[in-house]
Amino acid sequence: MNFKTISRLVKASGVTEVMLVHFRGEDEDKWLANSFMEAVAAQGASGVLLQQVRAVTR
Repeated sequence: MNFKTISRLVKASGVTEVMLVHFRGEDEDKWLANSFMEAVAAQGASGVLLQQVRAVTR
């Protein structure tokens, strides 16, 4: 997934002030969550990141 697609998804969600980015994945894939956080900030909103690491959840 590229940043352009992520940006469109965030914009279509109608974020106005705060958006929760719930990421369920390992640290090596955290770039994806960070891309969503960047897109949220580009819309002028604040992002809150919640990460669940699958290895810990097991």
